[in-house]
Amino acid sequence: MDVLPAFIGQAPVIRGMVDAMKRVARTMSGVLVVGETGTGKGLVARAIHDMSARAGGPFVVIGCSALAVQGFDVGWRPAEAADGGTLFLDEIASLALELQLALLGLLQLREATPSRGGWSADYRLIASSNLDLEQEVHDGRFRPDLFFRLSAFPIRVPPLRERREDIPALANAIRDRFAREYATVPPEIPPHVMRELMRYPWPGNVRELENTLERAMLVHSGRPTIELTAEELQSAWAGEAPPDDDRWALANVERDHVLRVLQSVKGHQGRAAAILRISRRTLYRKLREWSGSDADPSL
Repeated sequence: MDVLPAFIGQAPVIRGMVDAMKRVARTMSGVLVVGETGTGKGLVARAIHDMSARAGGPFVVIGCSALAVQGFDVGWRPAEAADGGTLFLDEIASLALELQLALLGLLQLREATPSRGGWSADYRLIASSNLDLEQEVHDGRFRPDLFFRLSAFPIRVPPLRERREDIPALANAIRDRFAREYATVPPEIPPHVMRELMRYPWPGNVRELENTLERAMLVHSGRPTIELTAEELQSAWAGEAPPDDDRWALANVERDHVLRVLQSVKGHQGRAAAILRISRRTLYRKLREWSGSDADPSL
């Protein structure tokens, strides 16, 4: 997600969140960012870093869901790389209990002194979770000592359904960003479409709103308006394509979007991957999968 849509709006819940971010950014306190998937927890963490006195230092992101698969050993020292900046532990609840213990031991090295054979690092610790960590502690799935280390200053990122009044401003900002990326004139979002966007509960939050608008702009490329009926929107939300219309097939929409982005950057895979927010390896794999079609894996 682009940083702008995450904080657009005047809903009391989002204004309260931004005020809390500003307050904690002036301190050295650790932060626990909680919220549903797709609300922009990583953007909140980055914004706190950028508003703090540590903005000139590194912002190191550790994806805990990947650690749950890959694991790490006692020689892995993420805090060293974050010295002078911020260490962000994303989706901390995804760590298995044994990895939580290992991570706690690594974080405790922060207090070690070089004279005793350890090392020290000066960083702010921010963690995120899409689960209620207090409940996870109660249920025995999360270590209480690690929870207390992480939860000095909690910030809740509200789901989109709690800030429906912000949807028009969010939708227009997202549309304008995609129009800039595609080098097209921003299409109008008609009132009936906007009403449907405001009615939908958005379980995927801002990320789902972005995906919905991007798909709509691709399907209606070149038109002055995003002309989607309520039935089409409901079908898209339910994961169903309108009858006899292959344009709505997710694989086709994805393929067309990737090729459009590649064309816009003259085939430069590195720049395309950055725009698509995927790795170059993922982009190359997709192009290989499409090699029997119009896609050229040599782009």
